[in-house]
Amino acid sequence: MTEPIPPRRIAPQTGPHLWSGAALSPADWMLPLGGEIQAEIDPATFLDGSFIEAANAYNDSDLRKTVADWKEAHKDLLMQ
Repeated sequence: MTEPIPPRRIAPQTGPHLWSGAALSPADWMLPLGGEIQAEIDPATFLDGSFIEAANAYNDSDLRKTVADWKEAHKDLLMQ
């Protein structure tokens, strides 16, 4: 049988189950320095060129018009 889920609280709990920055060891928050690059990765293996033309043709006024049209068509979804 599973444990019952306690009801949500209006205020967050406090106490020893919370961690503080002082409780973290350096290994928890420090990044290792001096890493060595093992190999060069060919961008063609992970870049999708199909987005480049659209990104270069970006027009702020087109975006604003699209958003305004969407808002007009979906007034019932917007918060008042």
